[in-house]
Amino acid sequence: MAPPAKKDPCQSEACNYQTCLKANNWQESKCEGKFAEILACCRKYREASALCLGMRSSWEEVPKTVGDSHQKAGS
Repeated sequence: MAPPAKKDPCQSEACNYQTCLKANNWQESKCEGKFAEILACCRKYREASALCLGMRSSWEEVPKTVGDSHQKAGS
């Protein structure tokens, strides 16, 4: 018999995010804090979390300030 699968270290954060989305009619802006918790977890556990592997480009990005999101690259 195979050993039980390990729980993903970021599963709790992902579930909390899904719960928040559902409670807020799938409005991502209402759950930005929960998504930030996932990214923080992914930065901590990296490849140890299967959930985070598909989000690698998100958690490897340098956090941007609100004003930076409207600037063109190279300016």
